[in-house]
Amino acid sequence: MEIIVNNKKSAERDKLIEALSIFVGTSNLSRRQAHKKSACCKCGGDAKKFKDSVSVKEYSITGWCQTCQDDFYRI
Repeated sequence: MEIIVNNKKSAERDKLIEALSIFVGTSNLSRRQAHKKSACCKCGGDAKKFKDSVSVKEYSITGWCQTCQDDFYRI
């Protein structure tokens, strides 16, 4: 079993999240690109307004706007 240093593990995790964010979405924006533009990496729409701090936290993780979050979680 290989022991991975936290920084390497974080870098590998970030690469995976970036790749998945492009694969799952229709906007061709990675999560990092979406964050820079305040956009959604899933739909490409605006991601500036969120209904609560949990949704803001979710955006920091997934890069999804409030509408995409609501659709996914069926709220």
